[in-house]
Amino acid sequence: MDPVVVSFLTVIGSGVAAYSGAYFKRRGEDQAITDGFAEVLRQTRETTQATKSIEAKISGEMWDRQKQWEMKREVIFDMRRKLSTVDDAL
Repeated sequence: MDPVVVSFLTVIGSGVAAYSGAYFKRRGEDQAITDGFAEVLRQTRETTQATKSIEAKISGEMWDRQKQWEMKREVIFDMRRKLSTVDDAL
């Protein structure tokens, strides 16, 4: 082959290889960022779900305690009224 053609093909090949290398490097970086973001997003969803679950459990427990207190209060008031009625009768 003619040395000029070989040199020309070498230059063109080198340019294509350099462009392709830079392109695929950038594409790899973008893919890594996307994968990292997806992982952070998944972890955030799991954390949010766990937080909401804990909040619901705490809220339910507080509601149960409040209802128990209200029932105890009603029983105590009812007993006091009945004791007052018994005391008045005596």
